[in-house]
Amino acid sequence: MVGKWCAANTVMHPATDQMTHYSHDPADDRSLTRGEVRSLAIGSDLSIWIGTTSGLCHLDRVTEDFTRHRLVGKKAADQVALSVTAVLEDPEGQVWVGSEHRGAYLYDPPTGVTRAFLHD
Repeated sequence: MVGKWCAANTVMHPATDQMTHYSHDPADDRSLTRGEVRSLAIGSDLSIWIGTTSGLCHLDRVTEDFTRHRLVGKKAADQVALSVTAVLEDPEGQVWVGSEHRGAYLYDPPTGVTRAFLHD
């Protein structure tokens, strides 16, 4: 995937030399979330985790649908869209997310549970 720090993104498929363009569509909840892409990670299943200025997205490369994940902290005030600056899938399949000004989050895809590591 190319297009880091921009509002639209293109994925190159090396096996076919095809390129697919992804962007936010306000009428489609399965599209990329609005905002700029700031970080990318390839999952163990070859799906793509995408950190944006509006939160975390997951691209299923089979269906080409995006899932938007809302990461929340321990307090009601933390329940806002995060500007995600870093994404990493660890060997156990959990997704570590770094956010701008908030802290870090650990997201467990099978359970949907998020654990927040927030600074004061």
